[in-house]
Amino acid sequence: MADQPRDCVLQLEDYLECLHHKKEKARAQTIKNEELKQRKQRKEAAEVARKITESNAKSDVMRIGILNNNNDQKTTTQDTNTH
Repeated sequence: MADQPRDCVLQLEDYLECLHHKKEKARAQTIKNEELKQRKQRKEAAEVARKITESNAKSDVMRIGILNNNNDQKTTTQDTNTH
């Protein structure tokens, strides 16, 4: 037995936690929220990467063939130099 009620506060907190599991539920909710937040961030990053890829695929540089022409010119120049 304790002389003062304040001496039993820690035991009371332990007892109430054992009955209701409030701290455990709060920790589980925090972990779940963090997991959902990280999943959302990964999804947004993947969406941005997809949009960039689509944008690059639709870009005028690729449609005009500037990149392909540069490669063809290098090949032609090398063929001419070797002969």
